[in-house]
Amino acid sequence: MARGVQATTREPRPMRAAPRGDARRRAPFAGSERLTRRRVVRYGFFPAGVASLRSEVTALTLKGLIVLLVEDDVDTREVLTCLLELEGAEVMAAASADEALDRIRTQTPDVIVSDLCMPGIDGYELLRAVRALDGPAAAVPAVAMTAFPAAHGRRRALDAGFQDYLVKPEDITRLATLLAELAAQSVG
Repeated sequence: MARGVQATTREPRPMRAAPRGDARRRAPFAGSERLTRRRVVRYGFFPAGVASLRSEVTALTLKGLIVLLVEDDVDTREVLTCLLELEGAEVMAAASADEALDRIRTQTPDVIVSDLCMPGIDGYELLRAVRALDGPAAAVPAVAMTAFPAAHGRRRALDAGFQDYLVKPEDITRLATLLAELAAQSVG
C-alpha cells in the first residue's frame, strides 16, 4: 500500500428507501446539511474504497489547482465540488454563467468545468463570453459536461472551444486526471 493512503474496510451504508405516498425522494444532502467526505462515500457518489485507493499522483496533480465549476444543479455542484476538493483542487463554484463570468473577472482559474445545458446563458455562450475577455482568462482551458449527450454534442463542444467533452456522471479520477493535464498544457 502506498504511503499516506488510509485503507478502510467499512462498506458504505445503503440509502434509505424513498418514502411512500406523495412525498418525493430527497437528495441525500438536501437542506442545510453540509456535504462531507463521509456522506459522499455513504451515498455512493464516491465509489467505496476509491477515497483510500486512488492514485497519489492524481491527488498531487490537483493540489493548488483553481477550478471554476459552473453547474446549475445544486446537488451536482455540491458533489463535484466536494470530490474535486478531495482531490486537492481549490473549487470556485458558480450556479450560472453570469456568476461564472463575475468570478472569472475577479480571479482567473486554471481550468473551467462547465455544464452545457443551463437556463439563460448555456455553456456554449459562456465559453464564447470567456474567450472574448481580455487578458489570461480568455485562454483558460475548459471542459464541457452534460447529462444529455447528443450524437453531435462532442463535435459541437469542441468546435465551441472546449478542450474536452464528458458525459455525467463521470468517474472522478478520469475528470481529475483530465483537469491536471489541461492545466499542465496551458502552463507549459
